[in-house]
Amino acid sequence: MGVVLNYLVPAQVFEIVLNVASLGIVSTWSFIVVCQMMLRRAVNRREAAPVDFRMPFAPFTSWITLAFLLSVLVLMGLDYPDGTYTIAAIPVVAILLGIGWLILKGNSPFSPNVPSHVLTQVLEINERNDPW
Repeated sequence: MGVVLNYLVPAQVFEIVLNVASLGIVSTWSFIVVCQMMLRRAVNRREAAPVDFRMPFAPFTSWITLAFLLSVLVLMGLDYPDGTYTIAAIPVVAILLGIGWLILKGNSPFSPNVPSHVLTQVLEINERNDPW
């Protein structure tokens, strides 16, 4: 992919790759923060066990983090033309990822045959019996 981009747009290839990579970073951290917020709600409802590590000043810092990550996307979108095209490609990439997931779900050799919470319980039991 990089070779093709370097052939087509050699002057812009670095910015394009940098923007696409930053989308991955921003989306990863966004999912982490949203999952942390959902875990905190589950703990407050007593649906999950409390954790030893807590995000300081949560949930305010969670919302501030999400606002910061959104502002990064906005600033990327204002970086015409590379950033604008990158942001505009997000729905296309999301649709392609969704289609790929629908095609491959359950067909992967790595797909578990049991729910993940059962696998987690088995691992916890094994760790208690043999911590090393």
